[in-house]
Amino acid sequence: MKKHWVMDYETLSNCFTGVFEHYKTQETKVFVIHNLQNDLDILVNFLESNILDFEHNIFKINADSLLFL
Repeated sequence: MKKHWVMDYETLSNCFTGVFEHYKTQETKVFVIHNLQNDLDILVNFLESNILDFEHNIFKINADSLLFL
């Protein structure tokens, strides 16, 4: 079964968190990039596997998202 993920993220000056939740099963994946925890490689592998498996990420639109436009 293909998985489609809803993504929410938060950014601070020294921290990024990305949370992916499967839209049907509530399966959750959390990634943190910070001095104390660096999940960058795991996050990249997760995103690459989504591309290879033709899975999609649905970005949650919020006020923070508009700052990146």
